[in-house]
Amino acid sequence: MQLAICDDIQKELETIRAALDTYAAVHPELHLVIDEYSAAIDVLNEAEKGKTYDIALLDICMPGLLGTNVAEEMLAKKPDMSIVFLTTGDEYAVTAFVLNATHYLRLNLSSGEILRLRMKLSQMFEELRAYSGFIKVGASYVVNLTFVRKLSGNTLEMLNGIKISIPRRSGEEAQRTYMDFCQKEAVK
Repeated sequence: MQLAICDDIQKELETIRAALDTYAAVHPELHLVIDEYSAAIDVLNEAEKGKTYDIALLDICMPGLLGTNVAEEMLAKKPDMSIVFLTTGDEYAVTAFVLNATHYLRLNLSSGEILRLRMKLSQMFEELRAYSGFIKVGASYVVNLTFVRKLSGNTLEMLNGIKISIPRRSGEEAQRTYMDFCQKEAVK
């Protein structure tokens, strides 16, 4: 999964990157590839060269160009990209949601906002289920079946050696989904 982070404040960029690196370590099956940008024009230049992302985390208030403008340009090239706006205020919230932002994340979060963000991420994972290559395993994992080495019993073994336990209540569904996926891949 390709992610872009763009924030003109180095400390914020480092904080966001550290949080994503921690998440990536816990969820290696997502294969997160993260690019960092400290200027809006840099991420736009990469987009012009054909670079696309699955998720872009964009600061809104940056010198020279607003994150909302960056989002518009990036969405023109990849309309299904998820946008998360990062900000300390609410003044651009309406614009963000007009752009169909996945989330408008205030950097000074309350526990209620963190809960809402987790719910929004859960929604995003539900949207991934529409693609035959993804399956939710328990409450903690969404697995890209392309990276599964094998399924044996109640365990998925990933290509990188990580083993993910499948809860008993979803074992049959996971096996059926994996077998369907393998059959479709074999036909390709």
